[in-house]
Amino acid sequence: MVQSLIVFKVSHLGDAVVFLPTLAAVREHFADARLILVTSPVGAEVFAGGDWADEMWTLPLTDLRRLHRSPRQFGRWVQRLRWEEPEITLSAQDQRSNVALLAWLSGARQRLGFRGRSRLDRLYNRPLPFAQQPNVVLDEFMLYREVSGDRENLPRRVPIPVPPGERKTAAQRLAAQGLSDCELVVIHPGAKFAYKLWPRSRFLALAERIRTAGRQVLFLLGPGEGEWKADFEAAGFPVMADLPVKQTCAVLERARLFVGCNSGPMNLAAAMGTPTVVVQGPSPPYWDVYWRDVPHLKIVHDLPCVPCETPWHTPERCSNEERPHACLLGISVDEVWEQVEPLLFQING
Repeated sequence: MVQSLIVFKVSHLGDAVVFLPTLAAVREHFADARLILVTSPVGAEVFAGGDWADEMWTLPLTDLRRLHRSPRQFGRWVQRLRWEEPEITLSAQDQRSNVALLAWLSGARQRLGFRGRSRLDRLYNRPLPFAQQPNVVLDEFMLYREVSGDRENLPRRVPIPVPPGERKTAAQRLAAQGLSDCELVVIHPGAKFAYKLWPRSRFLALAERIRTAGRQVLFLLGPGEGEWKADFEAAGFPVMADLPVKQTCAVLERARLFVGCNSGPMNLAAAMGTPTVVVQGPSPPYWDVYWRDVPHLKIVHDLPCVPCETPWHTPERCSNEERPHACLLGISVDEVWEQVEPLLFQING
C-alpha cells in the first residue's frame, strides 16, 4: 500500500483548473496515503477548500523557472521533499524540467511524468508521451490511469469549491451593481498573451447587443487589465476587476453565460458548469473546453497559420507578418452574436 506521494502542478490559472479531474481521481484512488501537492500561489487558490491533498506547498512559477540558479533554495526544496520519503511522484504535463530533477532527487522509486524535449525528462522512470491526447484534460488524466492501472475511468468535471463567505460577498457585489442571476452574462475580454485578444471595441459592440436583447452584462477583468475599466464603464457597463479566484468562481456560477477569449476565466466558467462562447483565435483544439454537459461553443477563423500555438510552443506574439492577428480580426461581431443570441434565450427559457 502506498503511504506517501507528491504531486507537482506549478502552473498558471487555467492549467490548474484543467488538472482538477486528475487530482480528484488520484486522491480518491490513494485515499489512505499522505498526498503533498506542490503548486503555484494561483493554483493554491484554485485547490483550496477541496480534500485533494493533505498539504499544499506553494512554489511561484517564476521561482521554479530559476530554481537551478539558486543552490540554497534548490537544496531546501530537495531536503523538504526527501523528508517526506515519497514512494511516488506525479508531474503534470506542463511542468518545467526542474520538476523532473526535483522528483528524482526526492528519492521516490516511481516517478511519473511527461517526456517532452528536455533531457531532464529522462529522469522519469515511468514516462508518458506528451500531447498524444486530443485535449489537455485527457493528457493530464493519463497520470491517473498510469499510476492506478485504471484504463476505464473517464475524467469528470470537478467544480471549484467556493466557501459560503465568498458566495455571500459575490452576491453582495452583484446586488450593489443592480445585477441579477437570471439574466447575467459575464464577458471577460482578456487573455494571458496579447496575440490571443479579440479587439476591445468588438466586445463592447457585442455587449451592447446583449443589453439590447434584455440581458445584463458584467465585464470581468483580471490582473493587468484594469486599464480597460474606464472604457467599459463609460459605455454604461458594470465592471469587476481583480477578484480573488473564489469570488470569480462565485460570480461565474451565478452567470447564465460566459463570453471571452481562450483564458483562465474561460476554464473557471466551464468548471463551474456555466455555458461558454469563446473567440478562439490562435489556440489549438487541445486547449478547448472539454466538458459537454452544457453548451460550450467556439468561433475560429480558418487560416493556414491557425493554430500558431501548440502544446509544444507558445509563440507569445502573432506569427502572421503579412496579416497580423488575422485569425482574430477576421471574426466579426455578427459571427459571435450568431452563437451568443440563441443561448440567451435557451438559458432564460
